[in-house]
Amino acid sequence: MAATLAIASLYGCGGGGGNDSTPAPVVTTTTTTTTTKPGSPTTTLPGSSLSLDEKGTFESPVTIAAASGITYTDAANKANYVVITGFSAKNTIKVSGATETNYNTAISSDSAGTVTIKYNSGTNINQIVLPGAIPAPVGSAFVSDVASFNALAIGDLVFEK
Repeated sequence: MAATLAIASLYGCGGGGGNDSTPAPVVTTTTTTTTTKPGSPTTTLPGSSLSLDEKGTFESPVTIAAASGITYTDAANKANYVVITGFSAKNTIKVSGATETNYNTAISSDSAGTVTIKYNSGTNINQIVLPGAIPAPVGSAFVSDVASFNALAIGDLVFEK
């Protein structure tokens, strides 16, 4: 009887055996689960802030698809290795535990337009890779310090005081 009521309620009969043949509306709920486990596929992360601390390793970096408006936080005393794709003008990397002077020698770019921020605190290495951060023509920009990074048409690298 319970099965008959369940089937009947799908068709709007309410179990009373009525003649209403109009199906009840169907509601679909989609749940997306994301992880930042080393070796995981690209992860899209909505919200306003995301810590990069202890995400990824030298052997297995974590790839993150940037969402607009995200501030990525990075504590210099906690190791990481992340690749952030799609980093844009509406994104920021906020560093704590180090100064702009510490990071001035930690930034480089290559001929493919990838910017790498690799800081060694003496006990931990923090590495953030931003593929395609320098748009074509790539030769028009060269990144070697915080000022040249912040001059790009992408988000800034800022330091917590």
